[in-house]
Amino acid sequence: MVRDKLFAGIIQHTVRRKSKSSFNLSSVTLQDYPKPDLDKNYLLYLHVPFCKTFCSYCSFYKIKYKKEIVKEYFIALREDIKKAHKKGYKFQGVYIGGGTPTLAPDEVAETIDLLNSLFDIKEVSCEANPDIDDSTIQLLKSRVNRLSVGIQSFQNSFLNKSKRLVKFGGSEVIQESLSKIIEQFEIVNVDMIFNFYNQSKEDILADLDTLRKLAPHQIAYYPLMYSKHTKIKKNYGGYSQKNEYSFYETIMNDLSKDYNQVGSWSFTKRGGKFFDEYVVNHDEYLGLGAGSFSFIDSVLYANTFNVDEYIGNIKNELSTIKLHKEYGHKDQMTYRLMLRLFADDFDPDSFKQQYGSDSINKISVELKLLKLANAFKGNSYSLNKYGKYYALIMMKEFYIGMNDLRAKLQ
Repeated sequence: MVRDKLFAGIIQHTVRRKSKSSFNLSSVTLQDYPKPDLDKNYLLYLHVPFCKTFCSYCSFYKIKYKKEIVKEYFIALREDIKKAHKKGYKFQGVYIGGGTPTLAPDEVAETIDLLNSLFDIKEVSCEANPDIDDSTIQLLKSRVNRLSVGIQSFQNSFLNKSKRLVKFGGSEVIQESLSKIIEQFEIVNVDMIFNFYNQSKEDILADLDTLRKLAPHQIAYYPLMYSKHTKIKKNYGGYSQKNEYSFYETIMNDLSKDYNQVGSWSFTKRGGKFFDEYVVNHDEYLGLGAGSFSFIDSVLYANTFNVDEYIGNIKNELSTIKLHKEYGHKDQMTYRLMLRLFADDFDPDSFKQQYGSDSINKISVELKLLKLANAFKGNSYSLNKYGKYYALIMMKEFYIGMNDLRAKLQ
């Protein structure tokens, strides 16, 4: 285990250092977002940056909910969607994130109806909090295929530290609300967090026991992602990675009884339908709305992180993109290797077929390091439990880098 911790530290340090340079975007003046490849289907991400209160661990762009500005924002967002349609973008999948999209259910429903009228939409995923009421459920259940509900923990002590206890009620109230939601939607994903400061194995097992009783279709069990831009240390009393792997192993072992692990922190009921985070499952995506990112044709684009500016630019037919960075072939290959490892579906032959005959040569050093770190089962490229943890570390550091970039742009 000492050896595995050593490699985990090396991988974490390497990805953290790489993320700092990878997310060093530069200002750009564009007339519009890029033209699409007309032969491709892209993923569409819509950012809805409104919350009534802010969670201490979240660094996504968000502002206080105000009904008047929400209305204006969604009008602008729908105009942006129409513009993407005119440019020739094709979408089959949509991810609506935030913020808290379900604070404006009528606007979300109208936006989904517009999307269905313009594109051949197959899957709609939307984020939500557990306090959505019956009318919101009835409005969205026929429009949203996958509702992703932020829970984080069923322990009242951690809900209190997260500033969620007052917002959503105690564990019993949340469980009752979540049970109702699970009954109504095609797929319900529950977002959980582990490795809170002073969290015990007993706390983890208690949460897992509650999850097993509720039996959601999917579970995303994220490690707590520390960043100096969040209030994690202040609200939780500290941050430590000492128990991160042992907690992760406990989660994997427990959920394996009823769920298939389909990503380093993603689990789906055996035999159930699965679709997960847009960044992992889609090489390219268009992000619309204030605070969103796009990755198109090897370039990362960042929109304005200002709701008023976003609305004004849409009204005046100006670009909403503020920053960008183009990535070389090597950077793209290491990024896509990370995503494939996270999903535990890396295959050299299909990788070469998709990304070019020289793609494996580009990532040969990384593959050798992972083999040396005992990440794979035997001679295959299927990840063992250590490999899954290494992939979790990579994605965690990647998201921390994204979170730091978001914090700088707000």
